[in-house]
Amino acid sequence: MILKLSDNAQALACFEEARQHRLRGEVGPSMSYLEDAIRHDPSFAVAHRNLGIMAHDTRQHWKAAYHLEQASILGDEPDAQVISMLGCSQVLSGNPSKAIPALEQALVLNPDDMDARYCLVLSYIQLENKSDALKHFSILAPQSPHYENALKWHFE
Repeated sequence: MILKLSDNAQALACFEEARQHRLRGEVGPSMSYLEDAIRHDPSFAVAHRNLGIMAHDTRQHWKAAYHLEQASILGDEPDAQVISMLGCSQVLSGNPSKAIPALEQALVLNPDDMDARYCLVLSYIQLENKSDALKHFSILAPQSPHYENALKWHFE
């Protein structure tokens, strides 16, 4: 997949600065430059995607959900991992009903994604859909003991 960059020179300059900061491990400045790139070109899907991934990695779930969703709306074709990040960010920012379609799509693309399955269980628990939560928990528990321990009290 070839991702289209911006036609806006200022947005591209900010994107390059963000990339340089990220390469040096400077997450905060990198995120700031990505925000600047998006201010210069709100339709810069790649900047939204990168900012969303970095926000997810720094547990800024509301920001991650927003930017990953914007990237998708703007034509970015996310892979299974990014779709999983979007769904997990949505449930962790309090929007479980919006998370479920993304998480189900992530699991179609990668049935072994235990993070997506864990977030799907959380979504169903938040929506008080115990039968679907239990169905996915029964798949998750044998494969991921740490997730089993985090969730089993919901099913006792």
